[in-house]
Amino acid sequence: GVMPQTVNKLDGAFAIAVVCADYPNELIVVRQQAPLSIGLGQGEFFCASDTPALVSHTQVVVTLENGEIARLTPLGVEIYNFAGDRLNKVPRILNWSPTLVEKNIFKHFMLKEIYEQPNVIRGCLETYINSDWDINNNRVSPTNLELSPALYQDLEQVEIFACGTSWHASLIGKYLLEQLAGISTTVNYASEARYAPSPLRKNTLTIGVTQSGETADTLAALAMEKQRRLDKPAEFSSRLLGITNRSESSIASVVTQIIDIRGGIEIGVAATKTFVAQVMAFYLLALELGWQKQYLSGEKIVEIVNGLRQIPAQMEQILETQDSQIEDFAHQFNDTQDFIFVGRGINYPIALEGALKLKEISYIHAEGYPAGEMKHGPIALLDDKVPVVAIAMPGLVYEKVLSNAQEAKARDAQLIGVTPESTEADVFDNVLAVPAVDELLSPMLTVIPLQLLAYHIAAHRGLDVDQPRNLAKSVTVE
Repeated sequence: GVMPQTVNKLDGAFAIAVVCADYPNELIVVRQQAPLSIGLGQGEFFCASDTPALVSHTQVVVTLENGEIARLTPLGVEIYNFAGDRLNKVPRILNWSPTLVEKNIFKHFMLKEIYEQPNVIRGCLETYINSDWDINNNRVSPTNLELSPALYQDLEQVEIFACGTSWHASLIGKYLLEQLAGISTTVNYASEARYAPSPLRKNTLTIGVTQSGETADTLAALAMEKQRRLDKPAEFSSRLLGITNRSESSIASVVTQIIDIRGGIEIGVAATKTFVAQVMAFYLLALELGWQKQYLSGEKIVEIVNGLRQIPAQMEQILETQDSQIEDFAHQFNDTQDFIFVGRGINYPIALEGALKLKEISYIHAEGYPAGEMKHGPIALLDDKVPVVAIAMPGLVYEKVLSNAQEAKARDAQLIGVTPESTEADVFDNVLAVPAVDELLSPMLTVIPLQLLAYHIAAHRGLDVDQPRNLAKSVTVE
């Protein structure tokens, strides 16, 4: 009785659990705009903000909706709305086996998840590349995304909302959508776009990218976009697409269609496999839209698809050859306080991602820059104590990155190259070698040495890699 009176006085977004000294065997949980799941065990009950936390205890879960209260006692769970009416909710069974949340031979979940990347990409290719498509059978779509035509008809531009690592994946998505589908694309931090929405443009596809499907800012930006396009002429109506690892999460109720990146459960707070899976979703989306708009030739589609099919084995090659080398290499950064990452073109977002990984888990100050921007200020930071990691893949901007790297080397910086083994590589003091691939496909390979570098530096410092300080896996608050 007293609980509905109380919750109706609360403002804002919350997921709370309340205990009362007078009722020691009861736990009351309340949800409003922040996710909450309840696990049903044998004579024991659990609450958590996300289902992965429950898997090791029980497979049976009930997800609370906004405006619901649950009362957990040793006898069971009762669920009410804020008016105090009892609700009947049907539990669902998680199809994850508890072994998915065990580290097995790996020291940390993050390392396990780095090693899962080749199979995640294999799974995406098997699921989403249409094997019936070929250059002579060009009438069927090259992908199995099964996008609703309403999303892409007369499409003029794409707007993407994301936060953190998902924002980096989206920057690569922008590059792919513009280069492979000829569609002008903007990428916005969801937390910024919410408070300064860009002018309404017609025939716009709005994409929200969130691993958990629960990121508060991203959901709010999508909801705002949906809201402000209501009652507008048809060409302004909202077209909403979600790219997420959790198709049953909150984002599903906001968007009309979802691309499930199928990364599997990710425990490490610093995203690794879900990053490459999000990037993979953008390759597929760009292929699909490029084909729909007849922007891509059949030959180019064949070339890209064949290239993508090689990626998992090339990822495995990096893991086999580089992991132990990078582990040894990481020892020399015990006292390093700053790192700079540079890249150009499609690999500039990988410089940002490499810097973010290092910040998140090793707490080293790191910056990612477009290589051409170094001389516009940041080069003043360089001396022999600041390592510079340059991503240099043969292609459009290869020579440019090498010349930017030379500039850094002239300032005594230790120069680390993420680059194929080659004659030009002698500009670098150290090389984190990756296979030579088409520049367009390279981000999914160049990110792996940077993930390993961040991981080994942090592990060597004895830090809690899987749960870094001050961070949460799903950011469900503003």
